[in-house]
This record gives sequence, structure tokens and C-alpha cells, in this order.
Amino acid sequence: SSTARHVPYVLGMIFAVLAAGILIGGHFYYRGHERHYRAEVERQLNAIADLKVAELVDWRQERLGDASILFNNDAFSALVRRYLDKPGDVEARNHLRTWLGQFQSRLSYNRVYLLDTQGAPRIAVPDTSEPVAPHLARDAVEAMRSGKVTFLDFHHDAPDGPIHLTILVPVIEGRGDRRPLGVLVLRINPATYLYPFISRWPTPSPTAETFIVRRDGDDALFLNELRFRKNTALSLRIPLTRTEMPAVMAALGREGIV
Repeated sequence: SSTARHVPYVLGMIFAVLAAGILIGGHFYYRGHERHYRAEVERQLNAIADLKVAELVDWRQERLGDASILFNNDAFSALVRRYLDKPGDVEARNHLRTWLGQFQSRLSYNRVYLLDTQGAPRIAVPDTSEPVAPHLARDAVEAMRSGKVTFLDFHHDAPDGPIHLTILVPVIEGRGDRRPLGVLVLRINPATYLYPFISRWPTPSPTAETFIVRRDGDDALFLNELRFRKNTALSLRIPLTRTEMPAVMAALGREGIV
């Protein structure tokens, strides 16, 4: 009969409608899940970025706080003057080495040493024959001229040497015309704490990483080691013309999720 002939057609239409409904429903469910998942990942990234920034700022402020202990410290300045005036004064030398040793060991500095006004090293902990980098002598003169604590960004003291950060603390005469006596150098090895901290991710992830860059001429220069590529710190550069790269975006001041 005609009714029997129409049954397959009707069933086919019902199947098509149901299939279309399932596909459309699945599409909207997937898009909703995708938006929700992306929003959750973005919230996590923002939270981790804020945490990293806050902890890096705190770390830097702590290092400057260390420097402030000896900056404009009349007792320390008097001891430095006594030692520089009479290098053979064993008591003054021992007291000064105790000051420097406390900073070097307890505050985890790689090396702590005193430069005179000519940029020559006078006493150091640890006491090694390591030469003073040429740039450091110039930076020390500038720190004495400004009379301010100076934080030197990531740098090599020698072309093939390790990477350091350095804090320069002018030592000023505590009375009279407050003339400079020299500069105290607090040297930091970032591989000891800072690099591991930067690379550490607070949640399990096979791919996540953190890196810091700065603008250096026409390039974005990486300042730390990457997770999947070695020997990148102060070595890997990306031209600023490659504006699709996150490192370039950061070096040019862009913020937010990309």
C-alpha cells in the first residue's frame, strides 16, 4: 500500500533529523567545553604570571635590602677607611673579612669583595686571584659618582665566563665631606637560585615553561635557560621584526594572553 511505501521515507527523515540534532548539539557542547577549558587555562596562566612577577620583585627587593645594611653605614665605612689607610692592620682586616664573610655565606652571594676608588680589589670572600672585569671597574666609578646602590643586570664578566648579577654598594666616608672610599661588590650566581626558580612550574605539565627576555638593540634577548633548548641565556636572540613570537611581544611591552 501507499502507507507502507512511505514508512521507510518517514523513518529516514526522522533519522536525518535526529542525526542533525545530535551533530548540532555535539558542536555546541564542544564549543562550550572549549571556551570553558580555555578560560580555565587563561585564569591559571594569569595566576602563575602574577605569582612569578611578585616573587621576582620580592627577590630583587631582598637583594637591595641586603645592600642597604651596609649603605650609609658609618660603622662599616669607618672599618673600611681604617683598613684602606693601614692594610697591615690585622684586626681591621679580620673584622672586615667577617663582615664580608657573613654576607657571602649567609645571604648566598657568589662572591663579595671591596674595590678601592681606582677600581682595584682590596679584599674578597672567597679570596681568589680572579681579576676584576673591565666593565666592573667602570660601573664602580659610576656608582661612586652617583652615590647610589646599583643593580647590574645579567652579564658576563668574561666572554666565556658564567652569567652573573651584581649589586654595587658605594662606601661613603661617614663624616666630613662624605668622600667615596670604594665600592662593595655583591655578586650573584643566578644558577644557584634564580634560574631554577624561574623555570619551576607550580603545577604538573609536560610543556609549560617560564622565560624572561629583555630588548637588546634590534633583538629580544633571552636571559635564562629554556626547558627544551640549552645554552640560551644571554645567547639566544630573536629579531624584533618577528612580531608573532611571544618573546618579541614581551620585549616590546605587550601584555596578556596570546
